[in-house]
Amino acid sequence: ENNPWVYVLNEAVKEGNPADFSDHEKNRYYTIQKLATRTRYLNLLIMDDNNICRDVRNLLSDRLKASDDDGCGKRRRNIHVASVGGGPGYDHIAIWIVFLFIYNMNDGFIDSGSITLTTDVYDLYGEWKDIVKAMNQSMTNTLRIISETDRSEVKTNLFEGNGARMKLCDIRE
Repeated sequence: ENNPWVYVLNEAVKEGNPADFSDHEKNRYYTIQKLATRTRYLNLLIMDDNNICRDVRNLLSDRLKASDDDGCGKRRRNIHVASVGGGPGYDHIAIWIVFLFIYNMNDGFIDSGSITLTTDVYDLYGEWKDIVKAMNQSMTNTLRIISETDRSEVKTNLFEGNGARMKLCDIRE
C-alpha cells in the first residue's frame, strides 16, 4: 500500500487520534483496499470459540427460528444490527456472510417467509453515506445473483434487504 493517505491513517491510529475520513475519494480507496480484511475480522470474531461469540451465533440462529406473522400469513424474521464506527458498511457484509453460513448449514430453518437484516451504521463521518449505500446495493445484488444461480446450494431467496443505513454519530461530545 504505497498510498500516502494510508500512512497518515496509520499514524493517526498509532497516536490515538481519530482518523480523518472526510475525503470521499480516499474513502472509496480505503473501502476497496480493506474490504477483505475488515469483513474477515468480524467474521472470524463471530465464529470464534468463546462464550460471547457463541451467544451471538445463537442469537442469529434464534432469529431464523422466530416467527413474526406479517398479517398476511407470511413469516417474517427481522434482525437489527448497530454498527458503531462502521464507516463503509463492513459489519453489514460480515454479518450477512455469517448469517448465510448459519442459515445454509441448518436445513431445518428452510420454510416460507422472509428474513430481513438491517444494519444501522453509526459513524462520525457522514461522508461514508454514499459508500454505505453502494456496499448495501452490492450485497443486495450479490444475494439476488446467488439465488438465481442453479449451480449454487446457497439458499438466499428468503432474504430481503432493508440493508445498511447510515446514521451520523459524533461520540466526541
